[in-house]
Amino acid sequence: MSSMRILVRTDASVATGTGHLRRCLTLAAALRDGGATVSFACAAPAPEVRQMVLDRSFPLATVAQLPIDNDGVTAELAPGAQEVDASATLAIAEPQGFDWVVVDHYGLAAPWERRMRAGGRRIMAIDDLADRPHDCDLLLDQNLRAEGETAYASLVPPGCDRLLGPHYALIDPAFASARAALRPSLRDGILISFGGSDPRSLTVRVLRALLATAPVDLRIDVVAGALQRSAAELAEIAGGASNVRFHHATREMPRLMAGASLFLGAGGTTSWERCCMALPGVVVSVAPNQEPLCRALAEAGGHVYLGSATDVEPDAMAKAALQLLGSPDRLAQLAERSAALVDGHGARRVAARILSGEVRLRAATPEDADRILEWRNHPEVRRHAGNSQAIEQATHARWFASVLADPDRHLLVAEDSQGACGVLRFDVSSRTAKISIYAVPERIGRGIGAALLSAGERWLAARRPEVTTLCAEVHAANVASIRIFAAAGYRARESTYVKIIPGREAA
Repeated sequence: MSSMRILVRTDASVATGTGHLRRCLTLAAALRDGGATVSFACAAPAPEVRQMVLDRSFPLATVAQLPIDNDGVTAELAPGAQEVDASATLAIAEPQGFDWVVVDHYGLAAPWERRMRAGGRRIMAIDDLADRPHDCDLLLDQNLRAEGETAYASLVPPGCDRLLGPHYALIDPAFASARAALRPSLRDGILISFGGSDPRSLTVRVLRALLATAPVDLRIDVVAGALQRSAAELAEIAGGASNVRFHHATREMPRLMAGASLFLGAGGTTSWERCCMALPGVVVSVAPNQEPLCRALAEAGGHVYLGSATDVEPDAMAKAALQLLGSPDRLAQLAERSAALVDGHGARRVAARILSGEVRLRAATPEDADRILEWRNHPEVRRHAGNSQAIEQATHARWFASVLADPDRHLLVAEDSQGACGVLRFDVSSRTAKISIYAVPERIGRGIGAALLSAGERWLAARRPEVTTLCAEVHAANVASIRIFAAAGYRARESTYVKIIPGREAA
């Protein structure tokens, strides 16, 4: 029995940048952590793009090249062209039998998505424009939108589930870890980054402007993306300036953001990474699709937005950054407001939603008693249970009846298209619920744990909205469960000592 299989269709290039691919790679990693198998399909990827995917150990297939408009943005394709791309993608998808297709692409919309539904696949669309219709089961837009839930009301099917806002921002979990270890007293200097490709060489121009006006002891970290053609020139400039450090295609952005006082650069995916790190920013938009996000984030107090890069001279960008560095109170205000928007756990939330998409929960009935006992007494289930001993029939019958009769104890059976897949129990006391969860024996090790947990949390939220705290007891040796609970936002607090009272064993 295989795990869930997911295909991601996205692109990256010098013209369009790497933001879509980077956020898809982050989501793919979270899905893989949840037990899914993830593959990528990209149009004629450059060697650097191919390497970004392969470095993270995801299979990559190539589809036909899509047309690019004069602004460096993949224009929405006519339905016929989308059909061509869908046919090429289906040639990849059909032999492997994917359960979900995730599409993050401005050129692809409802016509493409309808074709990809062949074989019963479910579709997730990642969008941040809200300017075209989708035929999808799940839609993600991680941007701030004044119109909120209504943004896609007429653009998606009635049953489409929408994940909206920076709560779901797809950023590497390394940012959340770095955020937890932030030491404000060690932050110093400016971090410059204008995205993965920077076709206008803004990084070079802004760095030169900054060096011409900034104090000679101001520390400057400069980041060039994998597709940035001016990397050699930047390295040369940095080599001649003692206060400049150059980083090319680095995976150390969490550390660099943790050590900087101010960010100077482009909007886009980096905006959410910066917010997670409570890093104030002076930002320009480098593509039309970035403008709404940049404006909305400025209105929310998350950064200083100067406007489109085509309208702002590098000297003005450098001047604005230096002025902000001289205003500690303003920096602190920007840091606080931006940090409140993003906690860094968006990818695991989205992954859990995908993985739980087909899991259904129902209340256990007396007819479930025997098979729940059989599942509970299986050696693989007992190995990680609070009481590892086999439960006797009479003891189980008494316990089962008491649970069904208690309005504050909820025993649930999880089912999906392959049948029963797990058992969950919530013991509610005031505003706290203790969760017990296990996969049925034949589904152990098949990546169902994250889906069970996500489905259970949504079930509880709908029926016991007064609950504000969830807790779970997990054996130290149960590494898989520890990973699942940690990815879902659970944090270890202190040791728990448990005594099983003879005759009152719980299943």
